[in-house]
Amino acid sequence: MLWPLGDVDSAASLLTLLAGLGHPVTFADGHVIDRAAALEALGLMREAARGSDPRCLSMNPINVLDTLSSADDFWYAPLTFGYLNYSRAGHPGRRLAFGDIPRIGAGPEPAGSLLGGAGLMISAYRPHRAEAVGYALHVAASATQRTAYLAAGGQPAHHDVWADPAADEVSGGFFSGTGRTMAASWTRPRTPGFVRFQNEMIELFGDHRRWMSEPGPFLDDLDAIYRRRGSVSAS
Repeated sequence: MLWPLGDVDSAASLLTLLAGLGHPVTFADGHVIDRAAALEALGLMREAARGSDPRCLSMNPINVLDTLSSADDFWYAPLTFGYLNYSRAGHPGRRLAFGDIPRIGAGPEPAGSLLGGAGLMISAYRPHRAEAVGYALHVAASATQRTAYLAAGGQPAHHDVWADPAADEVSGGFFSGTGRTMAASWTRPRTPGFVRFQNEMIELFGDHRRWMSEPGPFLDDLDAIYRRRGSVSAS
């Protein structure tokens, strides 16, 4: 098994597991990170890291997917961002099969997966804004995402693609395999202050020996960051 546990992805895994355990980070005024859920989540991550290749602690999802598709030494990754190019026909190396994330607890469906992805931004300081908006809407449209965007090797985001049998066939079953996870995914708060909290959280996860061996003190520091950034957000 491989689990991408570099600093960015350790932070993402913790956020996913907290949401899956029913205690998502809301960043709402007065909310705190649930201590018991965070300890359980770190325990799962620690157990997986100790039973996996040590390289996991410096791997990102692409490192993991490249390794899975290039050799038979490893077979499974429980949490990783999805890159459907690895499941397409013609991908160099072994084609990978993507499926829903593991269920946490007794829930009937997988839940809590951190929604990733990238967006299109239009600068307010450049000319031709109307044309840029038109192009962004074209790229994001259902018809484009299901056809030209997917055919060109893109990673579609439109909901309609997940229900399109033709797109699913092209992607080697990526969309049907991950549909339930996407439907129950978790989106990071857009509250002011959350981005700074996330960045400081990532820095904290940079010392993997600490979150693996000293989860209590590690969570003390994480809680302090959360309270500091949360108070900035609330004010």
